[in-house]
Amino acid sequence: MSTWIVTDDWPRPVPVTEAEIEVFEQWFGDLFDELFGPEG
Repeated sequence: MSTWIVTDDWPRPVPVTEAEIEVFEQWFGDLFDELFGPEG
């Protein structure tokens, strides 16, 4: 068995655009509301 080393070159924090957040909210909004409560 071999050992794998995983590395990344992503910046910290990883940049996220407003458009990407909106996509997640559209697709997973109901799940987020269930997990964290509705926005209010």
